[in-house]
Amino acid sequence: MFSRFGGAEGGAFPFTPDRVGAYLRHERGWHDHYSLNELLGLRDTDVLYNIGYYHAGSDRLEDEEDGRRGITISELKRKFVGIYVCFDGSSLYELEAVYKECCKRGKECELEIVVVGVPFVGMEPPKLMEKFMIEALESVKLLGWWFLPFNNTVSHRLCRMRSDSQEDGLFIVDPVRKYVDVYGFPVMADFGGVDAYPFNRRNLIEKEFERKMGLRLKSLLPSCWEQHVIKRLNNMDEEVPLAQVLEKMPFVVLYMYKGGKVFEKKNKIWWGYEDGDKLAAWYKNEIRGKGHSSSVVVVTVSMDGIDGDTDWFLETGWSVCPADPLKSAKIRDEYFFHRQCRPDEVVVAFGDDGRIQSLDASHIMECQGPPFHANNLHAEIAKEFYKTGFLYMYHAAAL
Repeated sequence: MFSRFGGAEGGAFPFTPDRVGAYLRHERGWHDHYSLNELLGLRDTDVLYNIGYYHAGSDRLEDEEDGRRGITISELKRKFVGIYVCFDGSSLYELEAVYKECCKRGKECELEIVVVGVPFVGMEPPKLMEKFMIEALESVKLLGWWFLPFNNTVSHRLCRMRSDSQEDGLFIVDPVRKYVDVYGFPVMADFGGVDAYPFNRRNLIEKEFERKMGLRLKSLLPSCWEQHVIKRLNNMDEEVPLAQVLEKMPFVVLYMYKGGKVFEKKNKIWWGYEDGDKLAAWYKNEIRGKGHSSSVVVVTVSMDGIDGDTDWFLETGWSVCPADPLKSAKIRDEYFFHRQCRPDEVVVAFGDDGRIQSLDASHIMECQGPPFHANNLHAEIAKEFYKTGFLYMYHAAAL
């Protein structure tokens, strides 16, 4: 227990189970807002030196040229910093490529890298690992990166912040918003390398929030389909102008789907749509059953251009957009900014101004009628990322 904290985390002293448990709970609650000082265990007046200085040799510290190779923490923490937590160097070349692209773009992609070695996996002597890291950085001419000499307590602290992961990590330290995101590498890898700058989840969610808020129902649907939907009226299927539907119904719930799936629950197997089945029950009980069908319409859209259970949708009382693979691709690409953010089913509620009110099927169906305003639209966007496989986005909205 003592060794897990590097022996110097004062808040965990005297390292009894109760004290350590209390310290870990406190740490988990605050580490997203640690300062650069707290992360690196340094004071404002402490100085970090770059790889060029270590390459030249520490005996030349007093030389004027080498003196320019250092930076105080007070100066560094005013910059945009990524802490490269190096276990085995497996992510070095990925980070090198993105860093050099950032340098080409100048001030708009400012990025200072601090290298912290973690020699716990291969149990290398710290000095030997430092030597290997410096040589690796020299080989790719990354002489401007800052280097933190081995500090057992700091290395353990950064490991805990990554849930004791034993893979290279990139901690993004935002000096303006004053928070830390430990998922720099996943964001960088999943969302376009340098185009994902500043490589943190909060910014990713904010950009997607602004993009989604720019969408309007009237431009989203007519731009991709002929100007009609199919409705069942008096047991007859009729084509109704889409504009007419949108004008009469101030609140629209858009249900986008890809072909049905086989479900199994409590030893029962059925074919259907998980959210679609729930939405149908909600529409029957809460919308039709409580007299909201004159103000709320459900419009179905195929995301893969293949007709689903059109007859079932129509029987439920919904309006159906005719399926078309090319037009489906257009609306899918307009609604989803990322190719991996495309679940099998999506439920979105639009208000009478044509703007999105909620992206969360559970929230929409908890409402007994319109409006469907989300409690936290940023959290719903984070959930949308999470449901499509980006598991590290789960708590992102709380950052």
